[in-house]
Amino acid sequence: MNTITLKRFIALLFLLHLSFPVSAQNPSFEGIYNLLLPGEVAYVTVQVKGSEAIIILLDEEAWNPFIGSVEGNLLTATGVTAIVGVDIKISISLSTSTIANITIDSCNPVNDETVCNYPDGSTFQALKVF
Repeated sequence: MNTITLKRFIALLFLLHLSFPVSAQNPSFEGIYNLLLPGEVAYVTVQVKGSEAIIILLDEEAWNPFIGSVEGNLLTATGVTAIVGVDIKISISLSTSTIANITIDSCNPVNDETVCNYPDGSTFQALKVF
């Protein structure tokens, strides 16, 4: 198992064992989305409990975890830098119950081996699959 795979596995175990409050769930963001990226196949799964959120981005090469919070119709999140390899912050809003609008608020590489695939301010849509 290479280092990146091991780090992602450890991060997944960590995320699965976070203690979220059981009450006051916000299901409006929850679900699996098809992320509409040019020339790529990618999916996003969102789990929300109370005001806390976990987002897992799955693409053809890897998965990347994000941790965030929900306030009203806005979900803000940051990538788990040690896994994602960049210091990235995103915002997600819902335009309908099945369409999410995603904005990259900021993205900064943390070393010379990583890059941001999209510049700050880039926007994308995701369609809820279920």
